[in-house]
Amino acid sequence: DRTQRALGPGHQNTLLAARNLAVARRRAGNHAAARKLAKDTMDVLRTRAGELSPEAIACALNYAVDLRENDQLVESKELAERTWREYQDTLKADHPYTLYARTNLGIVLRLLGDVDAAREHDGAAYSGLREGLGQDHVLTLTCATNLGSDLAAAGDHAAALDLDADTLER
Repeated sequence: DRTQRALGPGHQNTLLAARNLAVARRRAGNHAAARKLAKDTMDVLRTRAGELSPEAIACALNYAVDLRENDQLVESKELAERTWREYQDTLKADHPYTLYARTNLGIVLRLLGDVDAAREHDGAAYSGLREGLGQDHVLTLTCATNLGSDLAAAGDHAAALDLDADTLER
């Protein structure tokens, strides 16, 4: 509110604060307000900064998570695929944001029952993040957690246990 009062509702810094506020609302359990703010902010950022601006893509990725957590899995998958491709086009396939977006897509695919595709996406993202950021980086660990879930969903419980134990230790 303070940023909006000082800079105005359409200012770039206000929009970035709104993007972060939407994530905070989701994490605090206020899902409906998070979804609305994320969608509204995404729409404004896409219009003002362009659909391929890093801020607009990041906001769209957050909104895809909001959709997923609201069980709007088909819509979430479409947006997750889009953000992954947009990051590939703008930042390259091995950029950490691209790989993290790929992990988001993997989660949705697993929830939709496509465990093999989820495992493929999360496995590739995990390898890339481990190589680029190291084994102990928070993005790598987040991806490892999701890959462990994929392994368990595929019935490979021993591999899931090994990966999850290593992730927990890190």
